[in-house]
Amino acid sequence: MALRSLYTCPVLPLLTSITSTRDSTMFDRRATRLMLVLAIAVAAVTSSAMAQDPPGPCSLVSLDQIAEVTGVRVTNTFPSGNLRAGAQCTYGGGDRPPTVTVAMARGAPGARNAYETNLLFPGVSPVDSLGITAVWIPALRKLAVLARDDLYLVVTMNAVVAGGPPAARARAVALARLALQRLGAGL
Repeated sequence: MALRSLYTCPVLPLLTSITSTRDSTMFDRRATRLMLVLAIAVAAVTSSAMAQDPPGPCSLVSLDQIAEVTGVRVTNTFPSGNLRAGAQCTYGGGDRPPTVTVAMARGAPGARNAYETNLLFPGVSPVDSLGITAVWIPALRKLAVLARDDLYLVVTMNAVVAGGPPAARARAVALARLALQRLGAGL
């Protein structure tokens, strides 16, 4: 993103013409100042873009937190995808089936659109006080959270949870709260 803005910057042709004209010390000073201002602007754009990128899904909830909330010891994370298109982290261990999947997608309006597709499932119920809006889909054991307009989070309880659907929902909500706390969004 920062490189694209650098190449489309209207100052760049002026900068190259000034730096190629070495006739005067005044032009060199102006060019140096202009390059310094441009470098600072590019650094600001780059650091602001990097600050907006949330951590990946495997760093949102630790193995210990998964074990504490679900009561199942997990030993591995299996990341897949990318943050822009949609990334997920599946937690599991040993010969057991995966326990939990935490997925997220970034970008407006894609995040909101991805969230809204969950509203089409039968039996969807709202979950209060979680992100902008959240729903539980019992048939899929899936919690869908629109954390911000540009950030969508999903917690899926892959394993059958003792206590049935109410326990699965409570555990998914607890894991989503941990993930949102790590993201600093939507609490």
